Amino acid sequence: MTVVFLLLVLAVLGAAAAVATNRIGGGLEQPASTLAPVDLLAEGPISAGDFDAVRFTPALRGYRMDEVDLVLQRLTEEMAQQEQEIDRLRGELRRVDLLRLEYESTRPEGDR
Repeated sequence: MTVVFLLLVLAVLGAAAAVATNRIGGGLEQPASTLAPVDLLAEGPISAGDFDAVRFTPALRGYRMDEVDLVLQRLTEEMAQQEQEIDRLRGELRRVDLLRLEYESTRPEGDR
């Protein structure tokens, strides 16, 4: 009887140690989503708030790569469009500055 009791105590201590070292977790994992990734793939501009809603479907080793690749592709396209718009606006600003300087240089001395 003493051997059985000793084995039972060792089993309980081993289980407690496994839980303490996080080798055995409790509870269930979050269920996998069957929803498509957030509407970052839709047309139109992306706002910063859209990023808060992004959720990828968990997979065996992380997240589904196809979902992540699609979102990264969409973000890359959006950033490229924004960079083009910024370059265009900076060019217009330089043109306006040059026109202003040209106008100020051609004004008569008394009008300045």
